[in-house]
Amino acid sequence: MKQLKVCLITDTWFPIIGGGPIVVLNYAKKLTINHNCKVDIITRRFNQQDNYHLEKISNLKIIKFGPSLAWNDIFARLLFIVKTFLHLLSNNYDVVHAFPFVSGLPAWLYGLLSKKPVIFSVFALKSQK
Repeated sequence: MKQLKVCLITDTWFPIIGGGPIVVLNYAKKLTINHNCKVDIITRRFNQQDNYHLEKISNLKIIKFGPSLAWNDIFARLLFIVKTFLHLLSNNYDVVHAFPFVSGLPAWLYGLLSKKPVIFSVFALKSQK
């Protein structure tokens, strides 16, 4: 059976701590370890010091695009969208899974052009009363 080539895209990553990076990392671990997929995680480069070290996981590669600017910098977001889209086109992924927010645009465009499956997950917080 062919090894699936999967791309997970998120616009936040460690050392920014939040639910998004944790969910993406857990998906990647399950896909590589339990299902023998080759997984690339595409994320943004941030201006925080990137001293967060993940354990080495076979068949998992983390790719960071864009300049090291603030999370909400519009230029960094636009550059991330363009670089991610070009990377998707040149790597022929079997499936792309995008997580909020800006990662949805390059994934959607890739799906339109390649006719490959694209998943877009959105997280909602339940209000605490």
